[in-house]
Amino acid sequence: MKTAIIIVLFVLLLAGAFLSRPSQADFNRYMTEQTTGKDTNFLKVSWDKFQADQFVQGCTFKDRLLWVDVQKDGKTVYTGAFGHWFNHATIANDVKAVQQKA
Repeated sequence: MKTAIIIVLFVLLLAGAFLSRPSQADFNRYMTEQTTGKDTNFLKVSWDKFQADQFVQGCTFKDRLLWVDVQKDGKTVYTGAFGHWFNHATIANDVKAVQQKA
């Protein structure tokens, strides 16, 4: 009985990951929000949107069924899973900071 419950929960987890993986449009929206921030100047916002669009156009999207990898110049820079984007550079910096504290 326990095994059946675990298998059902595992299948539901996989289905949730598959259904909630972000798309290329979600990444474009995410990058635009990250670059514009809380800017209120129309020219600054327009320039930031242009830069975000240029960055997204230079990226390659790899769909991995349960997650999405975004690659720039052959290197994975973002991973999208469960409706969220993870920046690899930020994660690497966080890991280094924890290692330095230890």
